[in-house]
Amino acid sequence: MKENIRFNAKVILINNRYFVRFGKNKSVLTAYYLAGATLYCVDYKLNEVLNVLDKKGRVYDVLNVGLTSGC
Repeated sequence: MKENIRFNAKVILINNRYFVRFGKNKSVLTAYYLAGATLYCVDYKLNEVLNVLDKKGRVYDVLNVGLTSGC
């Protein structure tokens, strides 16, 4: 059965936690659960965050998340 993707976004995973935002002095704030993560639907906003993380020397993964129908 083919799944229909209704919503597709990306999240950033850092040390088994999800990126939320930058805090004071560009400190990295993370969440334990996907519900607290920042979802990126537009690549240029994601690239801005990834550039800052690269400058800070952080190791991260970018994951695709989505809502599907047809289960």
